[in-house]
Amino acid sequence: MSADTFSGSKTRHGTNSGWSRHQTLGERPCDPCYAAKQEYDQRRRLAPERVLQSRAAAAAQMRAYRRLAHMHPAMYAALYAEEKQRLAETSGLRP
Repeated sequence: MSADTFSGSKTRHGTNSGWSRHQTLGERPCDPCYAAKQEYDQRRRLAPERVLQSRAAAAAQMRAYRRLAHMHPAMYAALYAEEKQRLAETSGLRP
């Protein structure tokens, strides 16, 4: 499967994200995007325990992050400002 972007399109056709983009734009998904979505759904159905385990781990990570930020707000603010500055320096984006 290839992920192509047709001229004048920002959609990565032939991918699950391409399918999502079609949905967001209210379009009927193209055949490559539809096939990619079918393949994605089939892979998820074949490994439900892995999906559930991954979601549980991500939820635990987010809860720990929130607790840590709540316990040390000043340190969190300093680290956040530092990372925003680093992003601005490396990407040219404003902090």
